Amino acid sequence: MPGIALSDSIPILENLGFRPLDEFGFNVLNNGSATNDMYSYTLECPAGKELDLKQVKLNLEQALTDIWAQKIENDGYNKLLLTANINIRQIVIIRAYGKYLRQLGLGYSEEYFQQALISYPDIVADLIALFEQRFSINGSSISKRMLLASDISKCLFVRLNKVAKIDHDRILRNFIAAISATVRTNFYQPTNTGQQKSYCSFKILSGEIEDAPQPRPYVETFVYSPRVEGVHLRFSAVSRGGLRWSDRKEDFRTEVLGLVKAQQVKNVVIVPQGAKGGFVPKQLPIDGSRELITSEAIDCYKIFISALLDITDNNTQQGI
Repeated sequence: MPGIALSDSIPILENLGFRPLDEFGFNVLNNGSATNDMYSYTLECPAGKELDLKQVKLNLEQALTDIWAQKIENDGYNKLLLTANINIRQIVIIRAYGKYLRQLGLGYSEEYFQQALISYPDIVADLIALFEQRFSINGSSISKRMLLASDISKCLFVRLNKVAKIDHDRILRNFIAAISATVRTNFYQPTNTGQQKSYCSFKILSGEIEDAPQPRPYVETFVYSPRVEGVHLRFSAVSRGGLRWSDRKEDFRTEVLGLVKAQQVKNVVIVPQGAKGGFVPKQLPIDGSRELITSEAIDCYKIFISALLDITDNNTQQGI
């Protein structure tokens, strides 16, 4: 079995907020003959952060396992695991909304989004609490959940008073707006075998997001996974359009928005309003053959369609 290259392991640790100082590799005998490679790292904790290893041990183990298996993206959002004291699954919520908000064209880099969130871990924790209160099935009545969600929203806006930078304030306000404008999600919907799904989708009333560009659709569905991202825009309850494989990773929503406006003109005799969707495969094989690239794109298309269908399922979590 080949060893683990530092160029593969160090970025994972750095994106969790650690500063790797050194690494030692050694072999451990297994059943008296075969050996397993073991690695020991000396890590420095994030600046100003004291860790209770017993408290973060399980979260860290799960995070390292999922990131190494490419079930979770390896990026700066993972620093929230330690700074905001949330788990790797909860980080998916923040990452997905971050990806969506960047598609709205706010004009900030992904790294700047991450910096804004990492700077205010208490706000991140409340964003997670707001999402979970609105969509996680916890046995509470709808009226009680509405009251608690309202209290969390009020607390979030109070916390924004201490945000020093205008850009950070704008980013964080848009996270609040996007979560509040979400009416359905499949985030807590398990697979047929009871496992967590590798993708998630959010049905969003983007007209309620002040910074969303015009024209704003009747409703849109954003799909996120480590393998694919996509969006489906619908301009009325009854609308017509198709889906597109896009190669514009940074602004595929802008492409789809332009196409749906053209679709509305084409549809005017049949259905007055248009609809359009687009998805971007994120892990196309580098220098892969046409067959390999097409196969990955087809798999991503299937994920995209499944995520869209999940939103229409009666078992999908509906917002309060």
